[in-house]
Amino acid sequence: MENFKYMFSVPIFHYKVNNWETKKKNLLEYWNLFKEQTIQDKNNLIHNFNLSDKSKINYLIHQTFEEEIDIFMKQIGENKYKLICSWFENSIKYSYHSPHNHGSSGYASVVFINYNQNFHRPPRFYAPFNNFINGDALCYDAEDISEGSIIFFPSSILHGTEVNYSDVERLVVSFNLNLDLL
Repeated sequence: MENFKYMFSVPIFHYKVNNWETKKKNLLEYWNLFKEQTIQDKNNLIHNFNLSDKSKINYLIHQTFEEEIDIFMKQIGENKYKLICSWFENSIKYSYHSPHNHGSSGYASVVFINYNQNFHRPPRFYAPFNNFINGDALCYDAEDISEGSIIFFPSSILHGTEVNYSDVERLVVSFNLNLDLL
């Protein structure tokens, strides 16, 4: 007889991007298009999250990943969504992304454009509760990440990246999906 059950679980969805070489080429062109509108923050991270007009980047990213988004939406049993925000993030030497979340609802996604497993660490996710025995934070490092990986996870989950100690830059594109469409 089973005398316990898990009350909660937090999903992460990991896919390989279809037609990766073509999409990577397009993404690098988009990165160059938006590169002049980036900032370097206090953690040395270069990004264009604060674009005043996100309509063009949102359109390009949505067109690029519509197939992968559709696969994800079918897997979670939803059919309505809106891509509400997208941005590039370039990790140069000594940069990192502090733990953060993307709001209380919807899903966030990261696509790994330039990523080298020998030099880069995957995103780290933090459970919304601590270890019940010793109070330590519970962490999960995304597994089997490589160029062309796309992951989806609940926007509310705290996550970040560790310091990039290498001279090899890591480039990702991220976007948020709103599913709370009334």
